Amino acid sequence: MSIVTGASGLLGSHLCLYLLQQEKEVWALIRSKEGEQKLVNFIQDQGLELGNKLHVLQVDLLDLESLEKTFSLHHQVYHCAAMVSFNKNDYHELWQTNVEGTKNVIEACKINQNRLLHVSSIAALGRGMNQQPTIETDYRESTYRSSEYSKSKFVAEQEVWRAHAEGQEVVIVNPSVILGQGDWQKSSSKLFDTVYKGLHFYTSGSNGYVDVKDVAKAMYQLMNSEINGERYILNGANLTYQRLFELMSKGLNVSAPKIHAGKILSELTWISLAIASWFSRSKPLITKETARSANTFYSYSSSKIQKELDFEFTPIEQTINSVALQYLHQKS
Repeated sequence: MSIVTGASGLLGSHLCLYLLQQEKEVWALIRSKEGEQKLVNFIQDQGLELGNKLHVLQVDLLDLESLEKTFSLHHQVYHCAAMVSFNKNDYHELWQTNVEGTKNVIEACKINQNRLLHVSSIAALGRGMNQQPTIETDYRESTYRSSEYSKSKFVAEQEVWRAHAEGQEVVIVNPSVILGQGDWQKSSSKLFDTVYKGLHFYTSGSNGYVDVKDVAKAMYQLMNSEINGERYILNGANLTYQRLFELMSKGLNVSAPKIHAGKILSELTWISLAIASWFSRSKPLITKETARSANTFYSYSSSKIQKELDFEFTPIEQTINSVALQYLHQKS
């Protein structure tokens, strides 16, 4: 039996689906009744009968006692729950969810001797030397200038490594930007909605992208292996933002963005949106961190998991086209 935290999120819901397809019994941990309905609807929309294999529990990661009781009946724990935000005003919630929540998950695993697979992020990694792609041994310095999200995922990872040094059985995965069918108003899925509604600008930077189904498959294989105390980058391809939006636009049958937004325009955009959000008391769509990141070139290598597990990633063009078709189907 397996536990999945953050089960109603993009990765968590696809992981639950994959585990059920492998005929595993799944205990899905969610934060609200709304999350439970979203998870159940997603799995049923995939044509899978729930039967008695899926159990959904509303559990707060900050409630250690509840986690201890829930984990006592299971062996494998997939820790997917996390908050992704690049808004500095979300500092407290970021650290509560990503750091304190992870500490409690680790403690519950230690008490119940669970095997833990922790979902970290490429944001917790350092940068490759001499413009080479980032690999697992490129460790991020604690003084690295980055977003609060990056800092929170880095600190959460340190807690996992500390637990491993004390005897906890762990594996860590560092996915790049995960693409897949999800809530079209949240996380990376919102990119498809943004492009469909009309995106006119593209930036100079690049990033790594991976199919959510590949992440779920890799996590399952790692969890059921003898591997312990290792981390793996999960990245299907490195794309410039211009190429990413071209592929999305093609799949959605809309015009691709034509205007290049350099560093100066990007800076002016986030500043103006920050001022507007202050007056409207809403969260800005673009922040200083996202604007600067959009003009930075990042690349990542998944050679470690490809060699050790003979793992093959879905071509990113195929992933983008498939998700675009799912978006169009749901909008029709």
